[in-house]
Amino acid sequence: MQANPSARILILTNIENETNIVNAIEAGAVGYVLKDSEPDTLADAIRRTMQGEGVLAPTVTRTLLTYSRRPTDQRLTPREREILALVAAGKSNRMVAAELHIEEATVKAHLTRTFTKLNVNSRTEAIAVVQGYGLI
Repeated sequence: MQANPSARILILTNIENETNIVNAIEAGAVGYVLKDSEPDTLADAIRRTMQGEGVLAPTVTRTLLTYSRRPTDQRLTPREREILALVAAGKSNRMVAAELHIEEATVKAHLTRTFTKLNVNSRTEAIAVVQGYGLI
């Protein structure tokens, strides 16, 4: 999407877990269909995507509806909660990365997604929100 913002991306997969679906949509996918769909359904999804329509498999739609109805704090992944707890303990991104054996850029990516999910703009706000929910 960064290289070609006008691209229309249709995910074709056999994975329909919530995290993958939400990440794909947040990354800019306009469609998410399953590989076991009927050939006519797949062809229709491709045509509709090319026309600029959003296309979701029925089970994907149900997953997204369930996700969107949950309170914001429950949308955080276990990893996002883990990183926020370490940040709340006063650790820098570098320290969190070292402790979790991941790249510092990965920590930043998790925090960015967390800020979006919590509708906040800073580490301090994110910590306040999750502490308010009693998550850390």
